[in-house]
Amino acid sequence: MYVHDKKEDCCGCTACMTICSVNAITMENDEEGFKYPKINEKKCIHCNMCRKVCDFVKQHDWDALPRPVVYAAKQKSDKERAASQSGGLFAALSDAVLAMGGVVYGAAYDGEWNVIHKRAETKKARNEMRGSKYVQSDMQDTFHRVGEDLKNGRIVLFSGTHCQCAGLKSLLETCRIKTENLYLVDIVCHGVPSPNVYRAFQTFMEKKYSGKIENFNFRNKNKFGWHSHVESTIINGKQYDTKLYVDLFYGHNALRPSCYQCPYKHIVHVTDITISDYWGVEKWAPDFDDNRGISLVLLNTQNGKKLFDLSKAHLDYLKSNTKDCLQPPLQHPFSRPATRDQFWQDFENKPFEYILTHYTNDYGWKTHVKKTIKKTAKTVLPGSAIIFIKKALRKS
Repeated sequence: MYVHDKKEDCCGCTACMTICSVNAITMENDEEGFKYPKINEKKCIHCNMCRKVCDFVKQHDWDALPRPVVYAAKQKSDKERAASQSGGLFAALSDAVLAMGGVVYGAAYDGEWNVIHKRAETKKARNEMRGSKYVQSDMQDTFHRVGEDLKNGRIVLFSGTHCQCAGLKSLLETCRIKTENLYLVDIVCHGVPSPNVYRAFQTFMEKKYSGKIENFNFRNKNKFGWHSHVESTIINGKQYDTKLYVDLFYGHNALRPSCYQCPYKHIVHVTDITISDYWGVEKWAPDFDDNRGISLVLLNTQNGKKLFDLSKAHLDYLKSNTKDCLQPPLQHPFSRPATRDQFWQDFENKPFEYILTHYTNDYGWKTHVKKTIKKTAKTVLPGSAIIFIKKALRKS
């Protein structure tokens, strides 16, 4: 038995598992690689706390909450900004917490390049959390550890997706754990792709280039610029730059089912601070954008404003507004693609090269043909021939 009957009602935050007083809930992978809470009925005492703590299925009246204070910001240090995915805001905020003797939680890699949540008490450990991770992180026992740190009087910065932050907040409130020392920082989320698809991409790269992954960057801004989106994989000391995984990500077929009805896609957030790439900053502040990364900062609470003020000495920043900063993930969830069922059927039954050929824009013979058609259509091929070839490609 699972905590929720429908997968769309579970974001996988682990609040239900953590609150269970008899350890009757475990997080188990489904066929797509997403973790869901499963109840051991022999242990269950039917207290229903697992359902009560779930924030994802609660009604949220965002219009009743105040709008955030908005900034565009970047680290003054070029070195610090280069080490981050956008403007280096997470590093600046977490530096302030570490300077107060606090601890930081965020997404990082394990020894096999899987994305998991980790705990850091030093800048060196925190640095593992820098940079975007376009896959759902494995929370493990993170919520329990955050609760223990707060009980022990530690200052804590927790960073994650909005659903992870909302789940943690609901857990702490339900358990009546004091949160005056907690800073919640959520990352604007496009949606979380399947760890199975991410691992399949890793396996494909290792097989193709005959070696183990030595380093991986979901978005290599230092080589290609902040506005570009190219992933880089290092195998046997050589770097391979592709846009294969990002195409799968933005195709939305691999997202968690709950992402298509995410209740948190709004300009109002329940966290202290929301951070993201500030897409669109070049339109209203072109002199501020140097293509090396700008962070969007939404200050949602007085606690968030306090932490931002503690970080300002290391930042260049401009006041903005909710109109200029709007981007799709701050307005609504992305729709479930009509191709999602077919994608997963293909993923389960066909080689990964087939997935890359049919669901990305940068791999295989079909991609080559499409690019050739696009280049020569206006000067060489008549319209009827173009339509015929495109139909044939869709059918193949």
